[in-house]
Amino acid sequence: MPRASLRAPFIVVMTVAGCSDPASTSENASDSSVIDSYPDIITSDNPPCLFMACDTGTTPPIDCTAPLPADFACGSIKAKAGQKVCAEASLTELMTCFVAGGEKACEAARAKHPDCDKCLTEWKYGERFFDVGACMHLVDPASGCGEAWRCERDCVAAACAECDDSPGSGKTPGGSALSECDARMRNAADAGTGTCYERATRDLDLCRLHPTVAVCFVDKAEDVLRFYRGACRDGGDWSKALSPG
Repeated sequence: MPRASLRAPFIVVMTVAGCSDPASTSENASDSSVIDSYPDIITSDNPPCLFMACDTGTTPPIDCTAPLPADFACGSIKAKAGQKVCAEASLTELMTCFVAGGEKACEAARAKHPDCDKCLTEWKYGERFFDVGACMHLVDPASGCGEAWRCERDCVAAACAECDDSPGSGKTPGGSALSECDARMRNAADAGTGTCYERATRDLDLCRLHPTVAVCFVDKAEDVLRFYRGACRDGGDWSKALSPG
């Protein structure tokens, strides 16, 4: 069965990208017009699946437990520099291509804008997430929000490493064991010393109210372009990310 660690290469998209099934707050992804009901995820509970065939989920539901390793500890976060390698036209062309055509259709666009394409890849974390933690650490390192975001992601990865991410592998219809494990580890109702909520999510929830780092969160499809404008067009400055020029 496919596991969380065995996924295809990342490509950013405007709506949904990839066929991995990351966690969502509701344990099932919402409308395909948003990235995911859990923010900052490069997701795919809904079509179109890009760059690989969609997994229809034929595996039977399994019970995926998620004991957090006793030696788990939140690591430090290193600064990531923004770049100025993507013109607005380059970003628009690449993202439009990814949504409309998939990998093969985008080969020409990626070859045309190699530096921009490389930056998009570098501003991700793992194969599922936009590197929101790096954004927050760059925008306001004193807030501690970048560390909280990174700690939550690493915590979930450690606790749910053996969970199947195939649609249909979880207990809910169409859900995956990985998404259910992720949601459980971040759920305040299940909080305890062995959960990621206790380690990081509680602090990260407060970061959403922090005015200086709010611009970093990716909740909707349109937030993806804003995120990459700051990271790859404006050199790590998100103050103009809502503007096309």
